Amino acid sequence: MPIYSSQDQNRIICAAFALHNYIRLSKVLDPTFRVIDAYPNFIPLEMFSDAECISIQEVERMSTNKMTKVRNDITTSLMVAR
Repeated sequence: MPIYSSQDQNRIICAAFALHNYIRLSKVLDPTFRVIDAYPNFIPLEMFSDAECISIQEVERMSTNKMTKVRNDITTSLMVAR
């Protein structure tokens, strides 16, 4: 993947936001938006192309555990920095 300057990264992010907002405001009937709106915790199957078949509950548990670790790591680093 090419390396972009911070300014280019900011422009890419702003362009992605603008495109997202344009699609939303245009009321384009995008099937992906419909799925995401109906199921906010939806994760595309291609995200699991290299994983064994697991249940949605297992995915949610894994996500929760990962975020708990991230929060704990942030808390620890803040406490150490005091």
